[in-house]
Amino acid sequence: MHTWLTLVNQPPRAHQVDDTQITLKFKHGLHTICIIAGLDWDFSHLNSELLSILQDRYPEGLSARDDELGAITTTPVPGPGDEATVKLVYGIPKNKSPDDLKPTSSEDWVELQYQDTDKIKDHRKLKDMSDVAFLLLDADDDGENVEWIVNTPTLDNEET
Repeated sequence: MHTWLTLVNQPPRAHQVDDTQITLKFKHGLHTICIIAGLDWDFSHLNSELLSILQDRYPEGLSARDDELGAITTTPVPGPGDEATVKLVYGIPKNKSPDDLKPTSSEDWVELQYQDTDKIKDHRKLKDMSDVAFLLLDADDDGENVEWIVNTPTLDNEET
């Protein structure tokens, strides 16, 4: 008596996820810009991508609400070819745990230190769906004492 085994195409034992990119939520003033970034990108590539989006979507500048005065201010966006006149500075939430509230003031952010040649994958603080504040500074600005401009949306009937 022979026993024959029939091989059946079986599904793989575990679904393998190829994590080669992450989504980052860049925040400035009233704006949130989502970028799907490759983990192998360096920061100069990320900076170019963000500046390109800003030039395309917000040529008149980025709007922010002054919480003390209630006035809307505008941060200019450099035009195409003027990218060398600005420096991008990134901030990440100081406390990032599931129990923490979203950052609501400039003091809730800390600067992300990076070099243009650093790869995104080498910065452990950047995870998929991370909130990242950003500022456009003059290229010669030393970046000391930056004030993060991130407005947290509220419902109309909430008190501010």
